[in-house]
Amino acid sequence: MPAASKFKPIHKFEHNDQIRFLNVCAFFIAQARKENRENDFLNQVSARYFITWPESWTPVLGNKIREIKAAIRAHMNWAYYATARITPLIHWEIVFALPHEQFDNLGRRFLKELRQLQKNAMKIPPALRKDGDKIILEMTEFKLDNDEDVEIVSDDGNKKTTATTKDAIMVDSDDDVIVVSDD
Repeated sequence: MPAASKFKPIHKFEHNDQIRFLNVCAFFIAQARKENRENDFLNQVSARYFITWPESWTPVLGNKIREIKAAIRAHMNWAYYATARITPLIHWEIVFALPHEQFDNLGRRFLKELRQLQKNAMKIPPALRKDGDKIILEMTEFKLDNDEDVEIVSDDGNKKTTATTKDAIMVDSDDDVIVVSDD
């Protein structure tokens, strides 16, 4: 029996600033994908990355650059899912034209907004679990918090503030609405 394989990242980013930079860039990848310009976007991310954190010349520099670019692409692919709920109003090409200080200020705002969304999401108890092919919603006297960041409605549209275990009809994360059956 072969030994269990271990996950080994392609490239480990050495500085928290590098990871933060990539996380900020991830807010904009949805725009580039929508425009079918993901490669252009990733080239801009890579260019700004190497301007900020240049690599010293070595005989294997080309390999290292390819490795870092692959790691940037991988980081963007998973970070996209964490940042997709925030839609920037500024275009990604404009963002890469900003001076570093303005880019950092913008990034701080987006990251703060993301942390707040994640904090609010953690207030909600786990609602969905997979039971065979059926996704069921389990809520026992689930009460909305005062922020009302999630709304529970019955299938006839009436708002509920508490619910017991019901079959989920729909979970609409964009609108933060959970629809439950009254049956």
